[in-house]
Amino acid sequence: MHEFGMVDEFIHQLVATWKDKPGGRAPVIRILYGPGLVEDSLRQAFEVHTLGTPLEKARFEFHKKVVSVPCACGTLVREGVEAADVPYAICPDCQHVIAIPGFNVLELVDVD
Repeated sequence: MHEFGMVDEFIHQLVATWKDKPGGRAPVIRILYGPGLVEDSLRQAFEVHTLGTPLEKARFEFHKKVVSVPCACGTLVREGVEAADVPYAICPDCQHVIAIPGFNVLELVDVD
């Protein structure tokens, strides 16, 4: 569950951003996550790591990042639609192995 370590650092960055904001809390925070992460684990990690912070009552919305990876043969390989646990895609046309950028990434999309 490497999500816990990633989320801890991410929450520290978010708390630093919101600590001086009026009201101190963001009601909805949208997060984009890479295909190498598991949403249920992310939810649990965010719940644990926001306890006692200004983000404790925030609602987090998670959106899985769909990654399109160009192959040398010209095929555009879409990865991240199905559950994936490997940081690469295999081209369906030429069987070339392609690294997936942003496989294990968390990104702040926006805040309401």
